[in-house]
Formats: sequence, C-alpha cells, structure tokens
Amino acid sequence: MGIVAVYFLSGGRQFGGLTVDWGTLGTWVSGLGTLVVGVLAWWTSRRATDIANSAKAIAREDFEFRRRESAAKGMVIARLVHVEVGELAPRVQRPIQTLVMNVVWKERRTLLDAAAVHESMKELREIPMRTVETVLDSVHYLPAALGPDLATLFAYRRQLGAIAGEGMGLCVSLGLAKGVELDPFQYRKLMLVVKQAILFAELSIDLSRELQEFIGVELLDHSLVQEVIKGVKATELKDC
Repeated sequence: MGIVAVYFLSGGRQFGGLTVDWGTLGTWVSGLGTLVVGVLAWWTSRRATDIANSAKAIAREDFEFRRRESAAKGMVIARLVHVEVGELAPRVQRPIQTLVMNVVWKERRTLLDAAAVHESMKELREIPMRTVETVLDSVHYLPAALGPDLATLFAYRRQLGAIAGEGMGLCVSLGLAKGVELDPFQYRKLMLVVKQAILFAELSIDLSRELQEFIGVELLDHSLVQEVIKGVKATELKDC
C-alpha cells in the first residue's frame, strides 16, 4: 500500500509509517507564525523608534543652528546700530541748549531769537537714524529687551520730529524775529519740544549703554549731555 493510501486510511494520522499529531503540529505552526509576527512587530517598532530618535536629533540640531544664527544676526545688528544710537544724545544737546537759552520767562514769556530756535527745531526734526531704520524689520534677532527698546526709540524720534516741525511753523509765524512776546499756548508748545528732546536723549543714552554692554565695547561718555539735561530739568518750565 502506498504511503498516500496509508495516510488516508489512517484518517490523516500516519505518514510514511509515522504517526502525525496534527493538533501539535498546528500548535507549532501557529506558534511559529506568532513568533514571526512578533519579530516583525519588534523590528518595525525598533525601526520606528530609530526614525523618531533621528528626527528628534535633526530637530535639535536645526533648533541649535537657528539659535546660533539668530544670535549671530543679533550681534551684527547691534554692532551696526550702536554707533548711531550713541551719537543721538550729543546731537540733541545743542538744540536743547539753544531752545532753553532763547525761550525765557521773566516778567513775560519771550522768544529771544526765533530764527535761532527755528534752526534748532530743524536739527531736532532731521536727527538721522538711517541705520536703525534699515534694520527695524530684524530687531527680533536682538535680545528680548534690546529689540523693543530700539523700536521704541525710533518711534520717539518720529514723534520728536513731528513736534519740532510744529515748532518750526510757530517760529515762522512769528516772523523769525527777535524779542517776540509769547502767549501761554506758544510758550507751552516750545517747551513741549524741549521735554520731548530730553526724553529722547535719555532713552538713547540708556539704549546706547545696553547695546555697548551686549557687544562688549567700551562705553561712550555721555556725562556732558547728562549734565546739560540735569540743568535743564532743574529750570522751572512753567505751564508745561
């Protein structure tokens, strides 16, 4: 009897004279399949973990690169603007002195020299901040405090320019004459320019110091300007 016939006659339990326990064999086959599936799952999980770790490493490297790049750009911007910012207060000093010397209040409010005050107003209106203006879109690269402070200083410069322009118009309306008596409104208008110029100078001195400390250069000496400002503040600015 052939092997196949024996197999079928034995009810599928014998094969080539050997008894086949199909339940056990099925269990082994099932176990082998489970093992294969488990190995594949482990390999897939391991691969996914490796990919995730690689992605994290790349993300960290990218973040660190961007951080270094941002810091480098911030340093460049600070070096570009610190000289210009440091020169702002001295530029404001002379116009402030001219204004204070020519707008007096003794027995009456008097504009001693409208033409001289007009020129001082013009200087204040045209204070250059060209370098700062070119980097305004990039101030976010500066450290947290420096960027907003630089933008604020530029805004104050625009405000000072607008107020100084109004002062120029007032001087023209007075005929650029000497010894002109001022009414209270005209006096307050001129003193407002002085106050705004002082505020701008103080802000620029503070920011100049912060920028120079950030980039590590020797601090500029603004002591003369500060003495002038101190003296002007001590002056009685009435009705302002």
